[in-house]
Amino acid sequence: QEECMLETLPDNIEIVARQGNAWSRESYLAATSAILAEHPDIDGILGSYGDAFVGAMRAFEAAGISMEGLVTMHQSDDNPFLCAWKEAGGVSNSWTSTALFMEGRTGLTAAMMYLQGYDVPSQILFGGGLRPVTMESCRTDIPPDGSPSSLIPPELQTRMFPG
Repeated sequence: QEECMLETLPDNIEIVARQGNAWSRESYLAATSAILAEHPDIDGILGSYGDAFVGAMRAFEAAGISMEGLVTMHQSDDNPFLCAWKEAGGVSNSWTSTALFMEGRTGLTAAMMYLQGYDVPSQILFGGGLRPVTMESCRTDIPPDGSPSSLIPPELQTRMFPG
């Protein structure tokens, strides 16, 4: 994700900080707090895990810094983030990639290909599309840990992530 971003980033955008790579709300809270301490006027954040970005939202709140106008991009469209974004009033211009539970689907497909005697490619590239986060992005028909873009039906997601 970062490599692709760096290849396509316009020259007028400056990267001012890079903090860690742990995918948890706590690590995003700590990383964003550190960034905001040095760069309170930051214009955008690129993150990997949508759910973990809830921690970044808490960092902005704790620092008393508005997220109004902030641009964010997330590799996954996790419902907890989408619902937290909605509850916060849609304060940032946020975009998500579709999750589709890609890692699990890719791993299972590669294993089945191998078992059937096919060559498994060393790299699998997914064409990703970004979607804007809207007030309708938060879904109440899937469990809190569900993914709106998943190809897994809501009923099965409910069984996978029991409340």
